[in-house]
Amino acid sequence: MSQSTNVVKSKWLTMLSVFGIIEGISFILLVAIAMPLNYYFEMPKAVAVMGSLHGGLFAWYFFYIIIAAFPLKLRPFAVLGGILGAILPAGPFVFEYYLRKKFA
Repeated sequence: MSQSTNVVKSKWLTMLSVFGIIEGISFILLVAIAMPLNYYFEMPKAVAVMGSLHGGLFAWYFFYIIIAAFPLKLRPFAVLGGILGAILPAGPFVFEYYLRKKFA
């Protein structure tokens, strides 16, 4: 593989990892902070704000996985795993670990 190809893959991998971590943190904040504020302290605005933020990040991460699959040459099973992982609380972190292990 050429030097420029490695640089391109490294940039895509880094951005995908960053988006995954941010999306995963937004989900944890939604479930661990915003939802208890809503149900225990009657603060529905917390879920409205954090839910909207998480929804936008989720959609961006979902599409970014698909876009990044081409330069990273990810197999369809890996792309599906990343998308399904975005639905689970720790899924983006597991997918990020998989990517780091695959491209190490």
